[in-house]
Amino acid sequence: MGDDGARSRQLALWFAILLLPCILLARRVPFFIQPSFAGVIVWPLLPVLYLIPIVVALHSLFADPAGVRQVVRLPGAWVVFAYLGADLIVYILGAWKANSAPLGVNLVLRVIPSMAAILIGGFIWKWRPAALHGLVATSVISSAIAGLFQISQRAGLDSLPGRWLLAWDTAQLDELAVNYNRAQGFELNPNMYSPMAAVGVLWALFGMPKGPLRSATIAASVVISILSQSRTTMFVILGVMAVSAVSEWSGRRPARFRKHAFLLATVVAALAVGLIASRFGPIVLTPAGPVSQKAAINIAPPADIGRLDVMRASVAAIAKNPWGYFERSHEITAPLWHTHNEALFRLLYAGPLWLAAHAVFLLWLALWLKSRRYSWTGVAIAVALFINGFTEPLFPMFPYLILLYLIIGAMMWTKAAEQTSPVCESFQEIESP
Repeated sequence: MGDDGARSRQLALWFAILLLPCILLARRVPFFIQPSFAGVIVWPLLPVLYLIPIVVALHSLFADPAGVRQVVRLPGAWVVFAYLGADLIVYILGAWKANSAPLGVNLVLRVIPSMAAILIGGFIWKWRPAALHGLVATSVISSAIAGLFQISQRAGLDSLPGRWLLAWDTAQLDELAVNYNRAQGFELNPNMYSPMAAVGVLWALFGMPKGPLRSATIAASVVISILSQSRTTMFVILGVMAVSAVSEWSGRRPARFRKHAFLLATVVAALAVGLIASRFGPIVLTPAGPVSQKAAINIAPPADIGRLDVMRASVAAIAKNPWGYFERSHEITAPLWHTHNEALFRLLYAGPLWLAAHAVFLLWLALWLKSRRYSWTGVAIAVALFINGFTEPLFPMFPYLILLYLIIGAMMWTKAAEQTSPVCESFQEIESP
């Protein structure tokens, strides 16, 4: 097993390296967009974020079949695969009813890599847990740097990375998604960009050992939250930190709890000051350059329709057909893309059974995804998804979901390893985060 083990550990590290650019560039190389530069159509590459997790998962089946079986055969593991399978069926039915193959391909290819990411997360965590730390940290830190370049470019500080990001902004199908005062990093809009901050804080508090990498991840998450100006993500982060505080308090270690409380208070203060300054500061960034708040209102007056209007229209539509329409109802949510609420999106699309599947998944995370070493990680993920669902459904947040399912796979491997051996030999005994 020596040579095989060394080879598998090297593969785990390379898989993480392969996944990193896929996660970061997923929205910068969209699947159905062919942007034109100087009259030349730039055809996108293959959708690597869809294909790489599948290829890597297939390889893990052959490289470590015993480990994969150990994870898949866990009592209760079927819940997460059944949940993703239900999503797969719903999206296929929706594409069939709407007679739209591109819609079906786009939605279905969001589900299958999520299943694959569970296997990859377990494989990486078994052979090289530090690779998962590095993958999450580098994704979050790189996203924060991208947002800084983006905002600085809009403010007039010219740079090659900033020009590259802004070029892709103007190549989007829906240019209204570009909000110059809010960074969107490698994503299509700020609301898809900001969840990177949530996953960064979550894994830093519940997975990473203490050290510079953990501190850098938390700092980058704060930067992303401030640059995106996402109130939802701020509440998600607060929810995750509340779970972290409860986990520390339940450990009955007053001295350690005080240190942890100071860390959480510092993060909250940085978020509050940064968001207030960026959201209500005297200067607003626009396509014409930095202008005053008053001038910005005159340039782009507030929209007549908002999320509450879409939610009310969705509730009325659900009352007419409570079992779901099995298609994206743009006439209901227009001009917005969707309902901006997880429960309403699921009820509108496929009815109460699909919403019940999501509720079971959250309970599975909170009650089942526990181990002696990571007893609160599943709770934190469930809280994050629950709070996020108030304003955003999960289906468009693909890079964020890939990272979450990698973490879920790692936690499933931890539980499987603890059930087969009282001492888990697949990762080093490090100080609990």
